[in-house]
Amino acid sequence: MDFVIRKRGNFCLLDIKKDIFDTNLLTEIFGFIKKNIKNKNNLALNLKQVKAFDCAKTLNLLFKENITIAEAKAELIVQANLLGQKLPLKIFFSEEDFMENKRSYTRRRFTLIK
Repeated sequence: MDFVIRKRGNFCLLDIKKDIFDTNLLTEIFGFIKKNIKNKNNLALNLKQVKAFDCAKTLNLLFKENITIAEAKAELIVQANLLGQKLPLKIFFSEEDFMENKRSYTRRRFTLIK
């Protein structure tokens, strides 16, 4: 298992312990959520240790399931905005911001220029 489950009050945080966030890990997380989590609104992924997403398919699955991210590096946020243009993703500055539902990243539109 490449993630650690933490409970903070009514909230469940999944700390991802891999450098590359890939589709296999996301499938494992979805299996865990399906079996153990009743309210996905109180669930967030902590991507503090993740350096990159492996492909756009992983991001699209993440967007489709509407999973919240509690922490992420700036490079991940840029990659998510460049690869997943169609759907919004909730990304909060910190775990505390997620639990209080404040200070989230606003969606930026990036354009690639030659």
